[in-house]
Amino acid sequence: LILFTLLSYLSYRTSAQKEGEKARSINSRPYLPIVAIVLVFVVWVVNVKPILAGQTLIKALQAQPGGPSQNHELMKKALAYNSFAASEIREQLTHLAIRVAAEPKAPSDIKQAFFTLAESELKRQLEVSPNDTRYHLLQALNLEQFGGYDEAIVYLNRALELSPRKQA
Repeated sequence: LILFTLLSYLSYRTSAQKEGEKARSINSRPYLPIVAIVLVFVVWVVNVKPILAGQTLIKALQAQPGGPSQNHELMKKALAYNSFAASEIREQLTHLAIRVAAEPKAPSDIKQAFFTLAESELKRQLEVSPNDTRYHLLQALNLEQFGGYDEAIVYLNRALELSPRKQA
C-alpha cells in the first residue's frame, strides 16, 4: 500500500505542470525505477519472508493430517526461508522433536528425522550464537531425549559455564 501511494505521488509530481514550466516525465528521472525495485526488495526481505516463515512455523506446530512427517516437512520449509526468525524456528523444532520422540505411536524413522534435523539446526545456531545458554540447553535436551547422554552432559556443562547462577 505504501509503495503504491509513493508511486502515485511520484506520478502526480512528475506530471504536474506549473505555469511557464514543462512537465517532467519519468524518463528524465531514471533513478525512480531503481528506487522502486530496491523498495520492493527491502519490503520482501524485511516483511514477507519472515511472515511466511512464521505462518509455516505455526502450521508445523499444529497437528497435521499427514502426521508427524508432514510437520517435519513444514519445519524444513520454515527454515528454508532463511529469515531472522530462524532462531525461533530452531527452538520450536527442538521442542517438537522432543514431543515426537515421546509419542509412542510415532514411527522410529520420523523420530530419527526430527532428531537429526533438530541436532543439525541447533549446531548451526550455536555457530551463530555460541555464548547463548539457551541453545546449549536445548541441544542437551534433544540429545538426552534420544539417548545421547554423554554428549548431552557436554552441552549441559557448557551451559553451566556460560550461566552459572541461572536456574533452568
